Amino acid sequence: MGQFKNEMTRDFKNMKDDINHLVNCHWTTTYDNYKIHVSNKMKCEQLFIDDQLLVEKKHTSFLYMFKPSETLKGVLPNGEKIVVKLHGIKSVICTIKINGEIIYSNKIAPQINGWTTREPLIPYIVQVIESEGVMTGYDLPDDDYYQIGTEKLPAIPYQLQIIEESVFQKHESKSLYKKLMKLLEEQSNKNRNAVYELVIAEEYFTYMDAFDERLNEGQFNHADMKEVALWFIHHSAHRYALIFGIQLLSKVPNDTEVELLQKIAMNENFTPFAMNILRTKSRQNDIIFAIAQRLEHWGKVYAVEALQIETDEQKNWLTGQSYNDLAPDVFLNKAAFLQVLTQETISIDQYTTIGRLIIDKIEEGELLLIDQVGEFLILYTKHAKHHAFTLQLLKPLVAIYPFITQETDSIVYDDDGEIEVYEEDDYSLLPVEKTMIKSNIQDVLNNMQWQQHIVEAFDTKTELYEAIMLAKIMNINTVKYMLAAMYDGVYEDEIYMTLIMDKNVAVIQEVLEFIDTSFDLNNLTKEQEQCLFTVIVSFEERQEIGSKLVRKVLYSSNDMGQYAALTVLDEWPATSWKTPEIVERLHEISKKPIDEDRETQDCAKRLLKKLNKMPNKESLK
Repeated sequence: MGQFKNEMTRDFKNMKDDINHLVNCHWTTTYDNYKIHVSNKMKCEQLFIDDQLLVEKKHTSFLYMFKPSETLKGVLPNGEKIVVKLHGIKSVICTIKINGEIIYSNKIAPQINGWTTREPLIPYIVQVIESEGVMTGYDLPDDDYYQIGTEKLPAIPYQLQIIEESVFQKHESKSLYKKLMKLLEEQSNKNRNAVYELVIAEEYFTYMDAFDERLNEGQFNHADMKEVALWFIHHSAHRYALIFGIQLLSKVPNDTEVELLQKIAMNENFTPFAMNILRTKSRQNDIIFAIAQRLEHWGKVYAVEALQIETDEQKNWLTGQSYNDLAPDVFLNKAAFLQVLTQETISIDQYTTIGRLIIDKIEEGELLLIDQVGEFLILYTKHAKHHAFTLQLLKPLVAIYPFITQETDSIVYDDDGEIEVYEEDDYSLLPVEKTMIKSNIQDVLNNMQWQQHIVEAFDTKTELYEAIMLAKIMNINTVKYMLAAMYDGVYEDEIYMTLIMDKNVAVIQEVLEFIDTSFDLNNLTKEQEQCLFTVIVSFEERQEIGSKLVRKVLYSSNDMGQYAALTVLDEWPATSWKTPEIVERLHEISKKPIDEDRETQDCAKRLLKKLNKMPNKESLK
């Protein structure tokens, strides 16, 4: 309901802006050496004499503009009476009388054209690119048009990842195609506006692919289509209309707009669409490579995807420092990393880049989806012997190690993070591959200096995650170092997780006492909040240890802590925590404003339903 209200507020604001532009009319004339200027705006009408305000009528509501007429009366400096009448529905007519005689009458027929109400995007983009070389971030002049409440729309590349096709895409694409064909026949503002109004809405993305198919199958004059495409590119004041123009341009032979497309591509909102054209043109690979080198985020991903590897410079860049973790598969497929690993030696940049990719694939649960993953990891860990001399450079091996020592190597995940059905032979490492990978990692770990690196990490409070994980692999007890770091105010959630899972009850109690005395539950930093969350969720199967802290957090005002506490209660037997005080607290949380914390609210409601299904309901009252 809150989202719907915010969308309605945004649409109402945009409508008022359009109406304001629509009714913003001005008339100027002269009489007896006096300059007379009349201004008609949404919230006021004004009469100026020689640029000095003579009469003004203000309105508190924009609805007043629907009044069919308005009159302004005043007296000229020479004593003559002046009356201005503004009236009309489809057209606004301005009639000026001096001493009862009409000296001026003229009408303006206002027309809303979406591209004239806001700043065009292309001049803005070109100016920024020419002055700065690249556009950092995704902000555009039309942000406020699409902003819902205080939240901007996701950047266009992110929208492309999550877009869901409309169930009405055939009808919507057909309607747009029909209006486009009419525009090609007659390029009038009326026909342009009919198309423009359709393609400025974010819903355009939901049927853009279906519309593209219609364009591929359609027949049209290429010259006319190019003219319309360029008109939309140069006049669009809304992001989706500009994308529409680029889409049209991709359907016609074109070798004259390469420079413009380069500048458009340097704004990462539009890189994927510009690449759709540049990648099909001969001799443009060097341009694509130059663009890829200058971009950093999703723009780089789409540029790399369009790049054809033709030179050693391109290959070295791609396998070296180019990697972007937004889309690991794009770089994995394009860079032929397995071929790189078969070389006798690789550079430190190549080792680091491939290591980042391995870590990203592990975090996504997709390591075993790498083609020939066994050989891939064997070769990488072999090269590690020549490069892994710091904790940071050792990090990929620390991440790989659990896959060869635990029964987790045949798990893969679908797009929703759920475990997929798999064939054992397809998603697992062979025993001999595990042995070889483990042997390569052990060769690296046999250096006795690693223990000193771990101690130095705790002393300097840097690379603590890598130090803790390495210590676990090497069976080095670092409890005293972790406790010291905790007391020093180091909020690394891996420290808290390791300590709270320690077998020594005294260590666990020390952590709980530190949280009890040092954490202000109603005023936590983000780092403290994450550590607290880590500790609480560890109590799901250890009720006897965490009961006191869970209850305390439940009564705090910290949403993330409350949610963790509620999820833990959901795992514990209800009979162990069902008290009138906690039931009352659940009711309080369940009645939070829906926009404040929906997940926490829903969790509280779920627990109350669970209690209501239990016998002796009277005890809940």
